[in-house]
Amino acid sequence: MLGGTAVREARDLIAAAEAERNEWAAFHAGQIQMTTAGTRIEKHSQRPFSDHEFENWLGVKLDQLYGQRVTRSVRRICSYGQGQTFEYMVGQEVNPDHEEMQYVAAVCRIIWNRQYEDFHLRSLRHQAYQELYVALRDTIDTADVADLKKQAYAAFKEHQKLSLKEFTALNTVAKSQEIRLRDRISPLTRKWLRMIANASSGRLRFLKFSLYNDADAKAMKRQEKQCLWDAVRSREAELKIEARTPGERVQQNAVERRHVRVVHAA
Repeated sequence: MLGGTAVREARDLIAAAEAERNEWAAFHAGQIQMTTAGTRIEKHSQRPFSDHEFENWLGVKLDQLYGQRVTRSVRRICSYGQGQTFEYMVGQEVNPDHEEMQYVAAVCRIIWNRQYEDFHLRSLRHQAYQELYVALRDTIDTADVADLKKQAYAAFKEHQKLSLKEFTALNTVAKSQEIRLRDRISPLTRKWLRMIANASSGRLRFLKFSLYNDADAKAMKRQEKQCLWDAVRSREAELKIEARTPGERVQQNAVERRHVRVVHAA
């Protein structure tokens, strides 16, 4: 229930049930009442899901799942003095799945309470941690990841909204997200990579100039720019090797193979 979509749906369900109860109350009182469920959801949509909200959601959800009612005969006994009694039968509406519903409710409460044992799930109930974590996982640019890391540091050091442990955990999440984004490159970036891989020395100089001035290159995400510059440096190293004369290559190989022989004294 901690996912953003699940929380929104749960709050919608709670608000709809509350609006229905208000309408019934107004109907029985002979009044007309306009509900404001939409405004309430918008106002509280960013808060972590609370224990109170969980209990409200659980009650509404169980009513939906186990909403069947049946009428059963019940024996009633009335006493009207001097030891005399009167026995009669009445119909009473009951829930035939009441025991199963209570069992499901108990299991759901156990699962909900176990989240307090997990540091990450427990921290997600803190608004500052939750917002930064969700923002990190939603970002698609490592430049945004760097900005969010700065925000996390400010929340920890200046505003004291994060504990040291939460700040460290968010840094780990940021590094994980950077690794995820490292290989996410666009078709345009792949096209540039192919051009760089086959470029001559003159063409490579032109491409390096374009990386600074081309509008498409400027619009690329940071991880894409980093990938292109890594490819440029790799291609430059290849061109230097290709430009060597045969004599220089032989000399280089000899240097690489040269080793010092150590002779131990007798």
